[in-house]
Amino acid sequence: MIQKPDIDQVLEEMELYTEMRRRQKLGENEDSAAAPPNPPDSAPQFRGYQYTGTAIPKQTAENSPQPQADAHPTPVRPRGRLLTGLLLLGMIGFGSWQVWSTFFRFSAYGIVDSHRVQVSAPIQGTVQSVHARLGETLRQGQLILTINNVELEHQLEQTRDELGIEQARLSAETAKMNWQMRNQQLENDEAIADYYEAWARLESEVADQKAMEKRLARAEGLHKSGVLTSDQYEELFYERQGADEKIKKRRDALQAWRTRAEGAVKAGMSTDHIDPILARIDSLQAQSTRIEELIRQCEVRSPVNGRLTKWDLRTGEFAKQGDALFSIVEEESEYVKLFLPQAARDRFAIGDTVNIEIRPHTETIACVVERVADEFSRAPAQIETFYAPHEQLIAIELRPVHTVFEAIGVRSGAQVRLPKSSIALKDISELKSW
Repeated sequence: MIQKPDIDQVLEEMELYTEMRRRQKLGENEDSAAAPPNPPDSAPQFRGYQYTGTAIPKQTAENSPQPQADAHPTPVRPRGRLLTGLLLLGMIGFGSWQVWSTFFRFSAYGIVDSHRVQVSAPIQGTVQSVHARLGETLRQGQLILTINNVELEHQLEQTRDELGIEQARLSAETAKMNWQMRNQQLENDEAIADYYEAWARLESEVADQKAMEKRLARAEGLHKSGVLTSDQYEELFYERQGADEKIKKRRDALQAWRTRAEGAVKAGMSTDHIDPILARIDSLQAQSTRIEELIRQCEVRSPVNGRLTKWDLRTGEFAKQGDALFSIVEEESEYVKLFLPQAARDRFAIGDTVNIEIRPHTETIACVVERVADEFSRAPAQIETFYAPHEQLIAIELRPVHTVFEAIGVRSGAQVRLPKSSIALKDISELKSW
């Protein structure tokens, strides 16, 4: 019984046969150059694989034939050369456009600036609360921040306590004088009592006047914020004026009652000891008013219409008098600040119209020159890469003719570019200076 060869043996036979055929073809190619080609009938024909029971010896490294390299190898066609060339050409074109657009398309650069109002602390204290958010649009007089000054509050309480003591002393002295005067001169009791009654009414009305002044001050703030109408505010204002006139008349009447009472008082009776108490009361009332005014200043309000752009202090932080609290960009105060080389310092005059571009917008915006700086300065950090290091430049300020920057979404710090196409040169030689 014939044993079938295994798979490895068959594969080895196929490799050997392939190698023999390759060598045979190489020999035929070498003989074809010297001998004529064989006739078609005599050409060897492939008869397929034949099975034999004789095992072919296994090839080893010693007896295996060494492959020979082809005399004329087929060249390999390069792949992707066209795509690589197109990509390289596109990169060169894009880089050239970027260089031209950045350094050669525009003749000058600038920024959008605005008028900033920095609000400082009118008095020292701790920031108690904030009443606005960053970026919020503010109205003039709007409450932004509240400062708590404990020392002022203590002074106000102490002054009010001292005022109460002096008023009690005055009441005691008044009662004592009334008792003495009734004992000394019963017939003039009515005149003296009328004097002190008038004085008491005067003091009461003075106190009411102080309270009315406080209400008027609060009403003024509410009127500015739109809470109170003009009629309501004017009603309080004229009511305070009427109270002032009434107090003035009361003082005149009190002086007349005092003259009458002094004429009725005999030897040993005098009201001079009451005058220091009255002076002390007036001083304490004035001091209390001053402290209340300082406490009202702890309510920091917006000085202009604008937008809140920066917090310098937050809730809970301590602020000294004069420390920056927050910054406001005034409404519609944006302008363009363009920086020109020294060679172009006489290029523009006040009133000239200039077409500029503001990134990221590509359309030009017409602006009018409002101011030309008197001295040279350096370019800000946003555009310093477009100029030589430490180059001295002349700055001009521009205002848009029609466009409002906030309407197109332009904020402070935006980059401004002056295209060369927007400049009308008088002489072609002027281009070299740019």
